[in-house]
Amino acid sequence: MPVQKQLLPLTKNESHIADLIYIGMKISDIAAELERNPQTIKNTLHNVYLKIGVRNRTELTVWVARHPAMRKQGLSPPPQPLSPRQFQVAREVSRGKSNKEIAASLGITVQTVKNHMVSIMDWAGSDTRGGVASCFIEAGFV
Repeated sequence: MPVQKQLLPLTKNESHIADLIYIGMKISDIAAELERNPQTIKNTLHNVYLKIGVRNRTELTVWVARHPAMRKQGLSPPPQPLSPRQFQVAREVSRGKSNKEIAASLGITVQTVKNHMVSIMDWAGSDTRGGVASCFIEAGFV
């Protein structure tokens, strides 16, 4: 029987930074908003990853989306529809896959994935993969 990893509770500051990542903010913007050094934000974010068992911003966004008590702000899904292929790419991004992994699983080139990501980021109103994932999850697609 697999042993379930015990997750450590987040501090108020860690929770706030996780929430800001969830809504798609960049580290530099979080640092400016919280009046902290960007390296301090990176270090705190690393601690969050370790505590909740994720590896990157996209996985953190998925985790926050699946734990509603963590969310301080809700995001509304954008109104314009994605193409079927864009939908597939966004779904894979929401699952934490890299462009290379997405390209391999969908049988397209990495450049095609990047081209789709431009449209998807516009759809999500975000310039980060984490913002795309949070929007996609909020819309109920994952």
